[in-house]
Amino acid sequence: GKGCTFHIYLPVTESKIADQTPTIEEDLKTGHETILLVDDEELILDIGEQLLKGLGYQVIKTQSGARALDIYRQRTKDIDVVLLDVIMPEMDGGDTFVEIHSLRPGLPVLLSSGYSVDGQAAGILEMGCIGFLQKPFNLPDLSKKLREVLGSDPSD
Repeated sequence: GKGCTFHIYLPVTESKIADQTPTIEEDLKTGHETILLVDDEELILDIGEQLLKGLGYQVIKTQSGARALDIYRQRTKDIDVVLLDVIMPEMDGGDTFVEIHSLRPGLPVLLSSGYSVDGQAAGILEMGCIGFLQKPFNLPDLSKKLREVLGSDPSD
């Protein structure tokens, strides 16, 4: 029921403040492939779709593992990579990966999770999943990781 007051005293300086404008030193890696984006959070789907489209990719998005499998079965030849959330209700990323992997073992599947790679993601990676992106991720990391799993940059 009591409060505190803090007084912070900083020394006065005559120095100029350095320019703090962030710069993007890395080139973004773009592509044209089709990505199946699977996440149970609508906000992540919407933002992910915008980011991926901004990089030049075609995006198919869905909120569940079961729906992702339905979409994949209908559009097998169209989908080049799956960006898959690990923790989802009903059918999680692990079960979804196993089913997709049984349909097309060589399809690149990239896991994405706010949890550490040491947890459930590690088991999925051991089953043959190709990579992991820790949430929140930034655009340069996303662009580089996608080019890693898809192969060389199509602009090369």
